[in-house]
Amino acid sequence: MRILLPKEQRRKEEKKRKRKRKRKREKEEEEEEEEERREEKRREEKRREEKRREEKRREEKRKERILYFIWKGPTTVT
Repeated sequence: MRILLPKEQRRKEEKKRKRKRKRKREKEEEEEEEEERREEKRREEKRREEKRREEKRREEKRKERILYFIWKGPTTVT
């Protein structure tokens, strides 16, 4: 390996720092994207869970109405 002149050495070190900063920035961006994906998954799961609960409530109300009309019996219109 040859001895570099001070100017060449500085350029080489600067290139190295630049690559390092670039890798670091890319890694941070990747982590942010991953965090966004996890957040989106959580929100989606919450939506699904809320839909399930709402569907359950509707089903219970429907059953209650059916049971009420069975219990009440036939009505006559006057």
